[in-house]
Formats: sequence, structure tokens, C-alpha cells
Amino acid sequence: MQQSLVYFNGIDLDKAASADEPYFRPPEQKSAFIQVARPAHDGLTRKNMADGVNPLCLASAGWGVIVHETDQHLLEPLEPLLRHRREQAGSMYFNPMTFGDGDSLDSFLERHDAPLSEADGVTLPYYLLIVGPPEGIPFQFQTVLDIAYAVGRVSFDDPADYANYAHNVVAYETREAAIATPRLTLFNAENNEPLSQQCAESLIAPLEQHLDRFRRRRQESWTLRHVNGSKARRKHLAQLMGGPETPSVLFTVSHGACASKSPERRVRLQGGLVCADWQKPAGITRDDCLCAEDLEAGADLTGLISFHYACYSAGTPRFDHCSMPGDALRELHHKPFVAKLPQAMLSAKKGALAVIGHVDQAFQHSYLWRNKTPQITHFSGTLTKIMRGCPVGYAMEHINRRFAAVSAALLGSMWTPTEEDELTRRLAWQDASHYVLLGDPAVRLNRENQA
Repeated sequence: MQQSLVYFNGIDLDKAASADEPYFRPPEQKSAFIQVARPAHDGLTRKNMADGVNPLCLASAGWGVIVHETDQHLLEPLEPLLRHRREQAGSMYFNPMTFGDGDSLDSFLERHDAPLSEADGVTLPYYLLIVGPPEGIPFQFQTVLDIAYAVGRVSFDDPADYANYAHNVVAYETREAAIATPRLTLFNAENNEPLSQQCAESLIAPLEQHLDRFRRRRQESWTLRHVNGSKARRKHLAQLMGGPETPSVLFTVSHGACASKSPERRVRLQGGLVCADWQKPAGITRDDCLCAEDLEAGADLTGLISFHYACYSAGTPRFDHCSMPGDALRELHHKPFVAKLPQAMLSAKKGALAVIGHVDQAFQHSYLWRNKTPQITHFSGTLTKIMRGCPVGYAMEHINRRFAAVSAALLGSMWTPTEEDELTRRLAWQDASHYVLLGDPAVRLNRENQA
């Protein structure tokens, strides 16, 4: 991989199948990209809780729902889940809170007299579930609120899908059988091109080593498996998403499928996962990707928590956050939307518990610092917490801690900047600010001995 280039995750299915460069956004020279990323938010802190708040207990941390004022009807199909959380949280259950068209993060927090720096479990609960599409409650509200709170989102096109999700979570959490030995599977699709090769060398390889050392040192009772090479094909990934090989936790590393020219295909396919079926220089085709419509009928994703490192794997914002200098703000779609693949995984009759993914494009700066030092502890920390039975929203504290740390580094760079440092910090911030959780942040693996 050339060190003078910035690489973007994402393969465009709307470009010619024979195209030698089917990237949604081709690699850019650093010198051209240095002015692109926007300044960080000021005053970001790591996810933290006020003294005495226990994130492993809903009766201490609290649980609540945020819904747009026009989407109140979406709460009815979720009633089984709301009733279940009400029983668990007791007096710390918060009745649904509304978000209006004129609201912002500041106005919402002010209305509830709530802090941004740490969750106190009193003015606002630590666990917050956003109900409805990002057109009503923006992705940005979710990502910044998630710095101090544990925030997830459920967003489906059909109200019946909310009912399916609620039923699946309650059924999983109330069953007597627990998992004795959970399974974690790493799925790594290499495509004979620079970014996927770098992901294999600087993300998956050190991540696997770190997870294995952690598991052995702590004598953890879970297993670790790595699927790569010729095995990382679409057919095999389908077996890991509802087939007989479905693990407890799945971590995928791949390009995200994109569709630049067709709005209908964009909503239907964008955020799907490009598998090892595509090998450059061959042209990319639809059949090289696993998308929502490829989940097998009757797929059983019960209890699955999935983390997808791929561009647009959680959703697509309305505007490209990385327009080039001098360019008008580029509209990606006429409105933001949640990706179909995680929607399908969560709403299936035997659906998943949660999906973590990325909104907007992802960079190699997700796991590298200055293009050479692997940075993977935010991934490994999230995965190990999930495997130990921690609520997934709490496990994501490692992702949000990186967001806050990179923001602090970017603010500090104004005193000792170099172009290389500035670009690294800005791209790392841009990337770290767009991880989101789809699903209830309080869901967790049903372990025999939970953390």
C-alpha cells in the first residue's frame, strides 16, 4: 500500500463490472486531502458514569427510549420489550422521551437537565434506545450522545419488524438455557488489492493475537475462530449469518458494497459486505457481495451480536462528510438511511440481538496511527466485553473512548502540527465518530457466568 495515499473502504456496484478501479471513492493523494476533514467537537470525554452507577445492572444504570414526536406509533409493536425492560429497571425505567424537529443534542439535554460528560442514571438513563429512522433523529445526535451514554437504534420500514425484534430479544433473555462456551468468529475478506491486504496485516492479524492472548491469560471460556483466504466467500458468510456455523459474536472485515448511480440499488444494497468472491483485477459484480436479500429463508440468528468493519455497514448519511476542498457538499442520498443488511438481521423471525457498523466511509485510520502503528485495542476491548456477557452498549465504551481521545489529540495538534500529523488525526477522528449500534444497547450474551 502506497504511504502517500489515503484509501477509502467501499466498492461501487454501479460502476462497470469490467472497471479496473471499481472503488466508490478512488484513493486520494494526501496533499489533496489534507484540507478535507472537519474540526473535532470540543470538550469530548470518555464514556463514564457517575459514582455509584453500575452499568451491568439496569436497576442502577436505567433504561429508556427516545422517539421522534411523529413516530410515537412505533412504540406499540415494541411493547413486549418495553414491558421487559420496565420489569428489569424498576424505578430506573424512563418513560419514552420525545425528540422534535427543532431539537438538537444541547436542547434535548437541557430539557432533561442531563449532563453530557457522564451518565448519572437519574436525569437520563445510561441505556438509551432510539426508535425510528435517522431522518427524524439524526445519526450525529446518536454518535455524540453515545460518548457518555450507551445508545442504540432500531429502525425498520415495516412496523411488524419492530414487533419481531422485541419478541426475539425478550425470548432470548427469558429462556433458561445459557451459553456455556460462546464462539467468536473473525471473518476477513481479502480482494487482492491494497486496503483489504492492509486490513489483514494490520487489523485482523494483531486483533486475533490480542484476543487469543486475552482469552488464554484470563482463562476465558469462549472459543476463537478465523475465517479468511478462499473460505471468506459469500456462501460461507451466509452460513455464519443464520446458518449452522452462526457464532455468538461475528466480527467481519471487508469492503462495503456501494451504489453511486442508482438510488433504488443504493437503498437496497449499500452497506452489504464484499466477500472474497471478488478478486481484483476482475470486475466487481452483485454476486460477489452478501446483502440483506441474500440471508437464507429461515435463517436462525438467535443471540447473535455482529460487528461489521465496512463502509456504510450501519447506514448512509445524506451528505458526504469528506467532500474535497472547493467542492460543493456532495449529497449521497436525498435522506439518511439505515443499511438493509443489519435491518434484515435484526428483524428476522429468529433475528440477531445487535449489529455494530459504520455510517459513512471507513479509513485505514480505524486501526492505524500515522499509517504504520496498529491500533486495535478499541476493537479487542469491545469484543472481549461482549464475550464476557457485558451489555453491548457498555462494551462500546472502547470505541467511544477512541473517539474522545482522537478528538483531544486533534485539538492538541494546533500547537505542534505537521501535515502528516494533522491528516492522521483528522481522518482518525472522522472515522471514529461514525460507529453506531443498531439494536437495544442493553442486550448481552446469555452467559452461564456473566461479567
